[in-house]
Amino acid sequence: MTHKNVLFYSNQTIFEEGISSLISGEEGVRLNVVQTRNVKDLFKTCRESQPDVIVVEQSLLGTQENFLSEMLDKMHSLCLITLDQDHNLMHVFTHHDISIKHASDLIDVILSHVNHSNPDELKGAKNI
Repeated sequence: MTHKNVLFYSNQTIFEEGISSLISGEEGVRLNVVQTRNVKDLFKTCRESQPDVIVVEQSLLGTQENFLSEMLDKMHSLCLITLDQDHNLMHVFTHHDISIKHASDLIDVILSHVNHSNPDELKGAKNI
């Protein structure tokens, strides 16, 4: 079985544990929680691990917005999700699409992406 790698970057331990708990039971999904609080280390981890999905808190990107375009340019099948916990939203970036969804749909969006090899086939949560 081929595993899909999900890289998760957050500064909230409770949130990390919740996501880990929800995803760990999913067959074919490997979750890598990034422990560093340094965005440069996050970039390095992404380049080395080549994840299928990256989930990052939007506030942790700071002035590193170019991270989004750099990762999507290098990894065409990548799904990059930024969480805006202040507004309870997430931005979902793929090579072909940008959408905004409710943060409560995070697990559905992750699983939709890892279960489909073509990002155009995503049938997760509805856009808002």
